Amino acid sequence: MRRLRYLLESLLVRAVMRVFRSLTMERAARLGAWWLRRLGPLSGRHRVAKANLARAFPALERRDAAAILDRMWGNIGATLGEFPHLATKDDFIAAGIIEARGLEILDEIDAANRACVFFTGHLANWEMAAKAFHDFGLPLSPVYRRGNNPGLDALIQATRGFYQRAGIAKGKEGAREMLRAARAGRSIGALVDQKMNEGIDAPFFGRPAKTGPAIARLAWRHGCPLVPVQTIRLRGSRHRVILHPPLRVDRSAPARTEIPRLMGEVNGLLEDWIRQRPGQWLWVHRRWGG
Repeated sequence: MRRLRYLLESLLVRAVMRVFRSLTMERAARLGAWWLRRLGPLSGRHRVAKANLARAFPALERRDAAAILDRMWGNIGATLGEFPHLATKDDFIAAGIIEARGLEILDEIDAANRACVFFTGHLANWEMAAKAFHDFGLPLSPVYRRGNNPGLDALIQATRGFYQRAGIAKGKEGAREMLRAARAGRSIGALVDQKMNEGIDAPFFGRPAKTGPAIARLAWRHGCPLVPVQTIRLRGSRHRVILHPPLRVDRSAPARTEIPRLMGEVNGLLEDWIRQRPGQWLWVHRRWGG
């Protein structure tokens, strides 16, 4: 039954992606947003998102929470509509689809001639950040969670192959591959805001959240700059990708204190970005467990 379900899911997603690909990216984004605004609230994930929002903003009024969740579903739908359009060699920066800021940081990193870890979260269309790095001329090796459905996972990775290097699947082998990538001078991209079953407790919206420390370990052990990347949806499918200055890493401090401090700073930055635009974050993960 599982194989049949996976097959049907893959066929459905492929059909939907064909529809999105047949439209312009703006129209696909609007259609995806329209669909998810109606279908998302009917799913079990809506209850998860509602509970997460209440944890993060306990004083939020019901109508304000409903408006944030409506924007969230619209943003997820727009992201799905845009996704097949990223499978192109077109330069989104030159076309004005992506507005890039902080590019001088790349020049500084390039001059230092070392691998770098760029981290971000599921904000706006987070895939636009990876596309931006491709268009900068610095495609990343992203760390990702392998999907449960092999067919869907293959489809997603094939699409991403147009704008990124080979991905690094999470897990023990993935941790070793991250180390090999850093030693080979390949820069890494990481989404660091999902639920973790293991890791360290780091504060996130005033509550401890299991947080993977791998990127902090790379920075502490191997001197890889740890660069925050913020993605903001502007109007329609236009996005702003901002590279912030690298975090300060004290490699002389013991790992037992420096790595938790770094991950606390990482979570703090993500929290700031989410507070600025809560409707652009993916609230559907069980970030605090449960």
